Amino acid sequence: MSNTPITSNAETQTADSTNLQTIHITANSRLTAVIKEHAILSSGQNVIQTPRVMTLKQWWQLWQNNALFAGDLPADELRKKVLNGFEAQWLWEQCLQDELDSRLEQTGQQESASDNDNGFQAQAIALLNVHTTAKQLYQAWSLSAEWLPQSWQQQSLLSDEARLFIAVLQRYLACLKSKSWQDDALQAQQRLTWLNDQKIGQSQLPQRFCLHGFDDLSPHIQTWRQTVESMGCKVDVDTDMSEVGANQTMQLPAGGLSCYAAQDLFDEVQQVSNWAIQQVAEQLQHKPIELIKVAVVAPNVADYKTALSQCLDEQLYLNGLNQLHSQLNGVNSHHKLYNLSLGEPLFSLPIIENAWQTLQLFLQPQKSTSYQNWSQWLISPYTLGDFTQRQQADAEFRRLQWANVLWPNLLESNAANSLPQSLHKALKAIANKERQSASVGLSDFIEQAWSVLDALGWPGNRTLQSEEFQQKTAFENALVEFSKLADIGGKQTYSKWLSLLKRYLSELVHQPQSVGHQPIQIMGMLEAGGQEFDALWIMGLTNEAWPRMPSPNPFIPMNLQRQYHLPRSDANRELSYAMQISQRLLLSANQVIWSYPQQSGEATLLPSSILPNHKQFPEQVALYQPTAYRTLAEALFALRDPQNPIVWEEDWQGAEIPLGQQAPGGTGILQAQSLCPLMAYVDYRLGAKYGFQQVEDSLQNTNQGTLIHQVLEHFWLEVKTQVALLRLSHEEVVDKLNAHIENAFASLQASLAQGILEVEHKRILELCLQWLELETQRSSFKVVEREKAHTVTLAGIDFKVIIDRVDEVDGQKVILDYKTGKASINSLLKTPLAAPQLAVYLEAISEDVAGIGYALLHSDDGVKISAIVEEEEVLFKQRSIQVFAKMAEKEGGDYYQTTWIDFLQSLKQQVRELASQIQQGQAQMSFNALADIDYAAGHLALRVPEVLQQRKDIENLYEEQEGAQ
Repeated sequence: MSNTPITSNAETQTADSTNLQTIHITANSRLTAVIKEHAILSSGQNVIQTPRVMTLKQWWQLWQNNALFAGDLPADELRKKVLNGFEAQWLWEQCLQDELDSRLEQTGQQESASDNDNGFQAQAIALLNVHTTAKQLYQAWSLSAEWLPQSWQQQSLLSDEARLFIAVLQRYLACLKSKSWQDDALQAQQRLTWLNDQKIGQSQLPQRFCLHGFDDLSPHIQTWRQTVESMGCKVDVDTDMSEVGANQTMQLPAGGLSCYAAQDLFDEVQQVSNWAIQQVAEQLQHKPIELIKVAVVAPNVADYKTALSQCLDEQLYLNGLNQLHSQLNGVNSHHKLYNLSLGEPLFSLPIIENAWQTLQLFLQPQKSTSYQNWSQWLISPYTLGDFTQRQQADAEFRRLQWANVLWPNLLESNAANSLPQSLHKALKAIANKERQSASVGLSDFIEQAWSVLDALGWPGNRTLQSEEFQQKTAFENALVEFSKLADIGGKQTYSKWLSLLKRYLSELVHQPQSVGHQPIQIMGMLEAGGQEFDALWIMGLTNEAWPRMPSPNPFIPMNLQRQYHLPRSDANRELSYAMQISQRLLLSANQVIWSYPQQSGEATLLPSSILPNHKQFPEQVALYQPTAYRTLAEALFALRDPQNPIVWEEDWQGAEIPLGQQAPGGTGILQAQSLCPLMAYVDYRLGAKYGFQQVEDSLQNTNQGTLIHQVLEHFWLEVKTQVALLRLSHEEVVDKLNAHIENAFASLQASLAQGILEVEHKRILELCLQWLELETQRSSFKVVEREKAHTVTLAGIDFKVIIDRVDEVDGQKVILDYKTGKASINSLLKTPLAAPQLAVYLEAISEDVAGIGYALLHSDDGVKISAIVEEEEVLFKQRSIQVFAKMAEKEGGDYYQTTWIDFLQSLKQQVRELASQIQQGQAQMSFNALADIDYAAGHLALRVPEVLQQRKDIENLYEEQEGAQ
């Protein structure tokens, strides 16, 4: 087994590179950059000859261009277009769909299915996901073209999956031939033919090739190697691991191997962060930072990305090596001491998602979308216009409760007046623009896409940070490349083009460019190939992650995949491959540590069997000793001055409401103050209750109550008295209610599905009919007020009060508050007052009040009146109606010998006390039951767990004091 890493013979490579007789071929672009950087740093010179380092794909392109320029390769030998992977996969999808349609047509015609050229009967196939299946078919073609002999397709005993692959492949190859196209697989075969059989470009070959970072030489690379060697080129492999077998003992690093069984992923990440920063600090003592390379490698690096970034940021800050991400500005936010090789799909980036949403919304103005999508686009930082104004507009649009919207209709609502003027003008211009046909070609689609993005000022008018600018540029380049796609789809709808663009952006990986040298490198197992490090930690080595699980292609016979050792074909190949990569990693650094988490949630994980561990080889493998991890919070807490400890003071005094001003929230703030003063202050005084209104697919509870209020308000506005109600027939009552319900639902027609509207219509009609039936059993009454607004002054501040309904019975007033939820008049009788929203109505109605209570219309519990009246005759006899005269006669009761007037005055007095607390800004965190604050809009600000712990501590302190006494 040879071991000649690139960094150990830098002088030889530099000399070779100077005379340009050696070309270095790397397994990936990352390694290309590493070798170039090392050559420059190790030369010790300001100016050197750039080494010829490239991937094999880049070399093939260079070789072809040189052969064309030299006249060795005639231009007519080239195909019109070479499809990239996305285009080829898209064409496979088209061919697959054609094959499925053909089979469906044959089945529909009920023709006898005869054997076709492939020896099987055509059958209709229903695929759940044509796109995913086409992706697997394209993978099968790429594998079979390189790894398998073509004769395998002529075998007689093939599975239905293999036969489907062959049938679609024939369509695919026929399409490529008819259009004079190639894909990567065919181009690779063609180039090898040119070089091997026709000896084209032989003069372009160097004296020597050196391969770096190849753990597995594919058939294509092996054929290329044999070909160039037959032409006199020497081909060296920097690290040949082909001799490493599954049963062979691994060669350990010179500086020793350690292992660590972490408690879980977070413990593992914390130890890695401590170790990496310690290694950098040690290396800085004897070499410049530009030459330091500390590596963290993992087979599933994506699982560690977030936690590792957070811990490294935290520890770098605590060690004075970097600022926190929140402290960095847009200019130097990409200056970090670590580099995470894992990029992100372009579509997952917020700025790109906003661009796509912009196209989705405004290229299809007549297509309905959910309000959530509209809201997400509207308040995005990459949308045109002042952010605060857009938030205000979002709040206004939410009040419409349109779950599904056509955005041009939103512009016709009053809420659109809250939009920033620039955005409103741009939206109006797009709405008035004449649309083209429903189906367009790719060039027209791209032209209109650029037009929409330009008209709406994407990506907004804020200054982009460096990484955001890179992302914007990447999207613009992607849109240009997307416009060059092969003519496969013809004319398509905007929806299909947008779906295709989304897939294209999702398959592009974006890696932001870093500035300066990053001494800590975080990468996957394959990316570390061909490199040397000062120190290496391999993490995440559980038996599930390493070796990888086999993933054979379903469209190639399994026996062939095993016979020709196709990638991911079986467990034996994955084990052998993992052994080779692991051995290479062990030899890439003088000191190596490997680790795995023992726990993931409730699951117990086992270590990988690939690398030797401490239990098996206690003399050769050391047990890594973990170091104490200190979080940023703990570090800041430790900075407290012990001589001046923190003194906790209870401060529940908020700002007063100036006299003469209006209190926010009307009766709602009084109700909240009675339950929890801090909740009232946060929700109403600080506005948490008005922050974010949910828009639901069905009617919200608040909307349901509002609709019932509207229906009954207009019904009694028309009918007025119980006498008039009794004169109406059942059919007349139903007709009137239906008319009022339809009027109430008019604004919801465009935003809710017809089925939901019909169900809600029936439900509200049934509730109202039940309620009116109950109304017929009451004493004779006249409705004198409906949804009337009053202004009540209490404790020097004004409260806006809307009373749902006031009836007149024998010259006295009865106040009713409609409720579609649960409520009870018993809340009015509690001390302290638990229903101030009812009691405050007494301040608005100055005439004699004979009764007050709730009119309950609940879908599950039915209808009833829960009230308290002076005498039974005011309403009627029912268990839910309290008669105060009887309560006053009950000896020993709370209201024994109390007059009705005194009772009402006591309710008013309690409301005035609550109003005084509100005016003075009293905001104690006090409540009787947790249920009282469950629905607080600012629940997080109440810090309930901390309050409960404080109460528990106080109770324990009292118990200790009593025990001591």
